[in-house]
Amino acid sequence: MPSHRKGKDSSSKLLPAGGLSSAAKEVPSTPTPKTTPATTTTLRRTPAATPTPYKKKAPATPNNASATPKKPKKKKKNNFCAVGMILQDHQKAIHEEILRSLIINLKIPRPTPTSRLSQMEVFFPVHTIGCIGTEMWRHCMMDDSDAFFGSVLHMIQDCVHSYDGSLAIIPEIFWLSNAQEMFSFVSLVEKGKPHNNCLDWKIRMSILRHDLDSLVYNIYQSFIRKIKRHLALMVIPAIIEAQPLPGFFTEDKSAWPITSFMKLTLGTESPPGRTYTTMDIIDLFDSLWKCFEEFFVELVIVKNVFSELLDLINRVAFNDLVRRTNFCSFKRGTYAQCLVYPLKDLERSPDFAGLQIQYNLQRIEEWCRSHDMTDDLHLLRHIQQATKIGLMRMQSPEDAHHIFEVCSDLIPAQIYKLVKQYATNNPAIVPPGQKFFQAITVRLQPGKDFQNMTIPIIDEALPFRAPPPRKIDLLSTYLPDDVEAPTVRRIMDII
Repeated sequence: MPSHRKGKDSSSKLLPAGGLSSAAKEVPSTPTPKTTPATTTTLRRTPAATPTPYKKKAPATPNNASATPKKPKKKKKNNFCAVGMILQDHQKAIHEEILRSLIINLKIPRPTPTSRLSQMEVFFPVHTIGCIGTEMWRHCMMDDSDAFFGSVLHMIQDCVHSYDGSLAIIPEIFWLSNAQEMFSFVSLVEKGKPHNNCLDWKIRMSILRHDLDSLVYNIYQSFIRKIKRHLALMVIPAIIEAQPLPGFFTEDKSAWPITSFMKLTLGTESPPGRTYTTMDIIDLFDSLWKCFEEFFVELVIVKNVFSELLDLINRVAFNDLVRRTNFCSFKRGTYAQCLVYPLKDLERSPDFAGLQIQYNLQRIEEWCRSHDMTDDLHLLRHIQQATKIGLMRMQSPEDAHHIFEVCSDLIPAQIYKLVKQYATNNPAIVPPGQKFFQAITVRLQPGKDFQNMTIPIIDEALPFRAPPPRKIDLLSTYLPDDVEAPTVRRIMDII
């Protein structure tokens, strides 16, 4: 800082650059040496040399402009007062502009084909809200800030709940990431020093952080519930009924009233005349993945979402398969190859894993592998094991034991039901022997197993734990030009 305080020493005073100081001007001249009496010659007295005034080295200034100390600028103080006056005089207008322009009527940013969005362009709503809240704290408006954040969080939650189906993907992922950003900001502020020595600062920040944590959880739950209902409409037509492989097409007259079941369990009903394929599921996965990347969502949340969706595919597809009758024909499984290849070779050959249901599942598995989610493929284990039964021998008790080993996640009643379907609907193969069925029925528990033939479908999300707070350096004051918030923009321009 420029040194403009007076020192105790008189020698520390700055001297004028153009002349001498008063002390320097009064310096006496050099005394005349004494004359020798024996000498008659008079010595000429030379005038004393003028001493060079001492110039103190100028202290460093921020701009290195001059050595003269400058008075501290009052711009920051003026800005502080200006922001305080706006907050006091236009508090209602600020609330309305935040709720209307930054939440209700917000135009969610989307990337261009040539460039991605920056964090400043994605998080400007919560950064603006955070800047307004911070200024309220600086001006001792603690009660007003509590009401401000309460109305903002309530409006965000109402806005998120207003979307439905596939239309909820972009806005809910956007607000999920923004809510996590605001949670991270408040978590950082809570650890810092209180503004204006507020006595209950820690309590207020703890309550606000808890409310934001609940907001992140509620947005995630709402998003998962809507996406699962949207995906559930695709699973049976795309995984079970779709027959993309030519030469193995068959007409199904065994479909049970799946529409009523889906309406009761998930509250969904497929639109009339709409036929879904596996490509529709993959397109949905691609859209989700792209939005997660655009809006900087944590990888932990991304993996949780896709784990939920894969688990739903497994449950809905398996429940439909095990409830049907006269469905597991050779064209659905792999018995068509039994006419040419021995049964013992079918399980080893990868070429026989792509008939209809298995082929549809493989499309989903390939997408997961290409996005580094191989660890989540075990969530499809029930439907995968159900389709493997058609690949295996059904003659001896050893074959039955082998089926139970391969299908370890299926209960005996489910295996028994699927084995009977494959055996009944495939007259081209040798029917299973009596000892084979006896080895299976021995493991059945009458009355108990047959009540649990299906896997429960839960509408709620699996246990979710929010990721840790992000690292935030500074709040951005960026506000897009199309946001109609003149009062808020004045504050953002000042700070």
